[in-house]
Amino acid sequence: METEQEHKISQEKKENPLKICSWHELNEHEFIKDNEYIHHGYRMNFNSSRKILNSLFMIHNETANVWSHLLGVFIFFCLLGYTIAWLGIPGKVSEMHIIEDLKETIISSVNDLAHNAARYESIIESQMIELYQDAYYLGHKFEERIFSMYNRLSSANETNQFKPLVKKLENIIAKIDSHDYDWIDLYNDRYKTINGVSRWPIFVFIASAMICLMCSSIFHLFNAHSSQMNRNLSSLDYAGTSILVAGSFYPTIYYPFYCYPCIFYVAYIFLYLSGISVASAITFVISFIPSFQDPSMRWFRGMLFVVLSFLGFVPLIHLYFLPQSNMFANGMIYFALTGISYLTGVAIYISRVPERFYPGKFDFIGSSHNIWHLFVLSATLFHYLGSLDVYHTRQSLTCFS
Repeated sequence: METEQEHKISQEKKENPLKICSWHELNEHEFIKDNEYIHHGYRMNFNSSRKILNSLFMIHNETANVWSHLLGVFIFFCLLGYTIAWLGIPGKVSEMHIIEDLKETIISSVNDLAHNAARYESIIESQMIELYQDAYYLGHKFEERIFSMYNRLSSANETNQFKPLVKKLENIIAKIDSHDYDWIDLYNDRYKTINGVSRWPIFVFIASAMICLMCSSIFHLFNAHSSQMNRNLSSLDYAGTSILVAGSFYPTIYYPFYCYPCIFYVAYIFLYLSGISVASAITFVISFIPSFQDPSMRWFRGMLFVVLSFLGFVPLIHLYFLPQSNMFANGMIYFALTGISYLTGVAIYISRVPERFYPGKFDFIGSSHNIWHLFVLSATLFHYLGSLDVYHTRQSLTCFS
């Protein structure tokens, strides 16, 4: 015998069955209507969280929108792990700079010992070959080779001219062994902080991308729940976009301007980052104004985010006219692809192509909103690649001031 609760649920299912229906069947579900060129695939009576979550694995006109950005969240979660595990640790000595330093020292010492070249040539050559082979297996193998070279050169007491080389090797070994402060981002060792570059701007971008993509997925999954839920989550969706725009420009601005004298660097960072953050915050607030969600505001919404994005490109235009701009050329290519992806996606979103020309043919996949989602995802991936490029470029620069 069924309980009262089970009877109530059974009765509700009979009276309000779950349906994937057409535009004309929505009736009291007018809040779902957004694009008159999408004729089928609307969810009706999915008025509980359980029902909505079940629809995650159903075929409807929001399936592609939900999963495209859920996939994006997963991708950026993996990229976060990669960035933490494999990207150069802030404050840590760049191994390649150690190798270059050692190479110059050895060449200089060998030139000073020209008259002993015949005797020591085989020793130096064999050690150099072994050292370059082991450069790709840095860590404990690298340290073992350095110690081996140090011991062999120390025993070669036929001449005192090797003492500067031995002393240099001792200093390098000491630096390799000094791990006490490698993990501290703000450790002020002059040698280490030249090429020890903070990763936090990249983490800000990754976090903003994950927030935006997750907000988008949640909105498209739950927008059939109720009118109030639809409106609230629509605001959250647009607010997430403003967060992404703000977060995107932190690595874009932070790394290229890093080599400025302190006062100018701080001024530019404050001006540009605070400017784009304030503009994004204003857009964030506007996103929660009820009328902002109206279908008639589609053009305004699209242009608002285009303008917001262009504000962020002002510092890139500034960078173009600076002496070091050519150093960041590769990164700028990725950022240009980011901008092109966003602009193309917005144009498709606003114009509702291709469903405008073939109503009802792109209800489940291939609509302008589906395409917009793919362009957003590709833009964020381009931006991540650009952020890595300017990070590594900044890491390779020597900018004493």
